[in-house]
Amino acid sequence: MSGSTITVDAIDFQTQKTSSKTVTVDSSTKYTEQATGAASDLVVGKCVLAQGKADDSGTVAATAISVTEPVNGECVSGFGGRGGFGGGQGAGAQGGTTNG
Repeated sequence: MSGSTITVDAIDFQTQKTSSKTVTVDSSTKYTEQATGAASDLVVGKCVLAQGKADDSGTVAATAISVTEPVNGECVSGFGGRGGFGGGQGAGAQGGTTNG
């Protein structure tokens, strides 16, 4: 981090290639932390986003899962507004609220 910019290793989810990108940040920038999780982290009421390849029935073989708290009672994404991993529904991203 240097001043109002940070340099990150960005992954292109289609090619799986990593490249260095410079990102401008300010006092309103929100940050998240990634950590290894377990199935027990999936509890009723949490927001869940799964990234992976969907089969013909729509079932996703998850390669990454994001579990977050709802904001004002709704599941929202801080990464482009469509799910969190930059791919949207067409890339096999599936979002929703855990319900049991």
